[in-house]
Amino acid sequence: MKKLVLILVSAVIMTVFIAFNYLLWDRENKIRSFEYINDSKNDSINTLRKQLDDYEKGNNVLKERIIELEEINKRLQAKNTELDREKSKTEKLLERRNDTIAGLLPKTDLKPMEDVIRKWVNSIDNEKYDDAYSLQFRHASTMEEPMSYSDFTQNYIKGIKSITLKSIKLNTEDLPSDKKGSIIFKVGLDVKRTEEAGSKEFVEGTNERYFLITFDKQKKEWVIGGIYKYL
Repeated sequence: MKKLVLILVSAVIMTVFIAFNYLLWDRENKIRSFEYINDSKNDSINTLRKQLDDYEKGNNVLKERIIELEEINKRLQAKNTELDREKSKTEKLLERRNDTIAGLLPKTDLKPMEDVIRKWVNSIDNEKYDDAYSLQFRHASTMEEPMSYSDFTQNYIKGIKSITLKSIKLNTEDLPSDKKGSIIFKVGLDVKRTEEAGSKEFVEGTNERYFLITFDKQKKEWVIGGIYKYL
């Protein structure tokens, strides 16, 4: 009986000891797990804090750039306002100049200007292309690039049998804004074409053209600044 009691007491003690050890082991595991989680949280917090610092630095850089751009925009707006004022002054000056020219032209001797057109037509008609070419200001044409002498000659040497002046009149009305203040003559031309394939600038019969006349400072004479089918 004593042995049975001793065995039972020993079993109880062993069970309690094992249970106590398990509790200690479980507690240590939980502590380690908590420490690991806590370390992970700290690492995450540090990483997030570093990212936040980087964002704040980037945000500060952007704020400084915005301030710089706002200053640049203010300067550009001020410059634009100044340019608008200068443009307005220039437009008013051009308007007064154009009005002055429009008022003086009817009282001006137009013959020297008309003679330039007559000489040009006669030169083309008589195949004196050198003379006709020299009458155009810096060899002006309605094309974007100045016409070379070779192109100019080929433009008229074929296809034009004869060209004569029918009418010439100063054009002062209905001028487009980019040609206001210019000296422009409305010219009627009678053209006879050959059967050769040449210039298509003129059609058979009556042709109407607008001759812009300008003063060449180098030559000190009136010249043709452009020839237009339409204004």
